Amino acid sequence: MRSSITSSIIPILTIELDHGESIIVETGELAWMSPQLQLSTSLRQGKNGLSKILARTIGGSSAFLTKFSAPDEGGSVTFASRYPGRIVPLQLTSDKSGYCVAKHAFICGMPEVAVSIGFQKKIGVALYGKEGFILQKLTGQGTAWIELGGETYTHYLEEDQEIAVHPGHIGAFESSVQLRMKLMRGISNLAFGKDGLVLAYLRGPGHIVLQSLPVPRLAKSLEPFLTLTGTAAAAGSIGFLDAALETILPGTAAASRSKR
Repeated sequence: MRSSITSSIIPILTIELDHGESIIVETGELAWMSPQLQLSTSLRQGKNGLSKILARTIGGSSAFLTKFSAPDEGGSVTFASRYPGRIVPLQLTSDKSGYCVAKHAFICGMPEVAVSIGFQKKIGVALYGKEGFILQKLTGQGTAWIELGGETYTHYLEEDQEIAVHPGHIGAFESSVQLRMKLMRGISNLAFGKDGLVLAYLRGPGHIVLQSLPVPRLAKSLEPFLTLTGTAAAAGSIGFLDAALETILPGTAAASRSKR
């Protein structure tokens, strides 16, 4: 098995499989592949079986995982990142250790890689929605590939070395790293601070990977551009082009629809 990552604004990951090799993949991640590869989608994931499905879905993974297997002549499969960022390989060596990674970060991994929920905490609907702050847990043997937003910062925390991080910027960290959440102090911080009310404290030893552009922040920055103006919204359920026309020349969208 060989892998290559083409780094750009929207990176792609290509994995070449030899005869008998396979990988497990989140459903919906495929970009393109060799036509001879064999696909099988299942609720089961190796020895974990059905008992881990709920934990996997809570952690941000699909209930179903797809297995890509290579026939005699082998083949390749390619995955494209869903947003600007980086694709990062993680080396797993034990079922008892592994990595905690950002929710929805997992792309694919070797068959011995298992995906479950690693951390869940209610820290404010306004920040992370009804489910709160959630991390996935990757364990097992072999390589797993994850996607993170923006640029990445990789660092090794020494014993008892600690770093305070906005929770959304956590990309991945080894299981040996301790995580604790702490409410920011000070009335002014709580009332007027724009950095969130909670900070995550990561304490070593172990590797950490931070991301510069969390997906929730990217989504929030795009919100103003996705909201229709009052005039266009009043026109009802119309398409994007109609909304633009209605904003510039009121009444044109309705006239356009009446001619269709």
